[in-house]
Formats: sequence, structure tokens, C-alpha cells
Amino acid sequence: MELSIPDHLAQIWNQIAQDAPLEWEWEDRFQVALVVVENDSIPALSTHMDNALEHCWSVDNIDQASQSVRRVVLKLGGMREGQMLYSTEFEDGTVTFVVFWPWGAATNTSIRAGVVTAEPDNALYATTILMKGLHLM
Repeated sequence: MELSIPDHLAQIWNQIAQDAPLEWEWEDRFQVALVVVENDSIPALSTHMDNALEHCWSVDNIDQASQSVRRVVLKLGGMREGQMLYSTEFEDGTVTFVVFWPWGAATNTSIRAGVVTAEPDNALYATTILMKGLHLM
């Protein structure tokens, strides 16, 4: 990975913003940025995530992910059928990620984006680079 973590996050947001400006908010529960979109926008957003992040995980292949990526899944409370986790892992074990959580039979999907560092003591750093990279601060 050649980009810095904040630059990588900005690249992700630029990919997402190609289709529609989205109103992101901060979700304290998971310490992530959150936006809710209609399901008809998911195919284009998924394509952008495939371009911006290195891996796409689901319940079918998450067991093959690195320990750092599985730490993201634990932070988010696990994965369920239909959820997708896009991720890039940096050499120091930091993971940038975007997760798509469909609302069951509803017509919406929550998209959460975040950063998890290898060291739990770096949570403030992760939050800061996430917010700066995504222009939330």
C-alpha cells in the first residue's frame, strides 16, 4: 500500500462520492462514519469499493482473512449473511474498511467506514485519521 492512511480514506470517499453526495454522520457505538443509502445505489457503490479497497469479505470467506481484519469483524459484532466488508490492511496492521449492512427486507443499507489499528491504545489516532480522511473534521 503506497498511500498514507488518511490519503487512502480520502480516496475511498472520493470513490463513494462519484455517484451521489452522501451525508455522513459519526456513529459512537462502533466509532465509524455512517450513512444510509437506498439499495438501488449498492451495485455502483460496491464497484467503487472494489476499486478503492484491496479485499471484499463476506460470511463465505471471512475465515480466510488476517487477524487484523477479523479484529474489525469483532469490533462490529460479527458478520451476517448479506453483509460485505471491504478492507485494506497496512504493514503495521492498521485496517481501513467499509462495511455494507442491508436492512433485512427493507430497501436501505447502512454503510459504515472506519479504521482499526493493531494497537488498541491507538483508538484516538484511528478516529482522528478517519475523520480527517473523510473530511468529517
